[in-house]
Amino acid sequence: MKLWSVRRYVEVKTFVLELLAIKLLEGRSKQALASQLQHVLTQFRDHSDSLAIVDPANANNDLGELLNEAVRFNLQSAAEATLRSVEENGWEAIFGPAEKKEKAAALSRLAVAAVVRPKPYHPGDDVV
Repeated sequence: MKLWSVRRYVEVKTFVLELLAIKLLEGRSKQALASQLQHVLTQFRDHSDSLAIVDPANANNDLGELLNEAVRFNLQSAAEATLRSVEENGWEAIFGPAEKKEKAAALSRLAVAAVVRPKPYHPGDDVV
């Protein structure tokens, strides 16, 4: 959501995006990432008027001012444009090309093969 907001110039606090996404994705953790993101964006587009956030640390704290009319409109229009772009050009139009699996696998092999050198002395030994 943070990357989406930066790439699409969505002027909304990250805290608001995080709370909305968490609430909207309840019970959807086993779905593919693209499906989850599409769901959140669809909710932003179709139900911006009914979006609500609750402070997880204090349910009595009214966060309504963080989700005012301007923020709702911004979320709705950015989500609509994003979903249209994804439909026409795929997710790469929004987030850029995905890293190739071969590159990720090669980096993993390098990390595993890295030699860890022992310290020149044992931590319990007196150092002279």
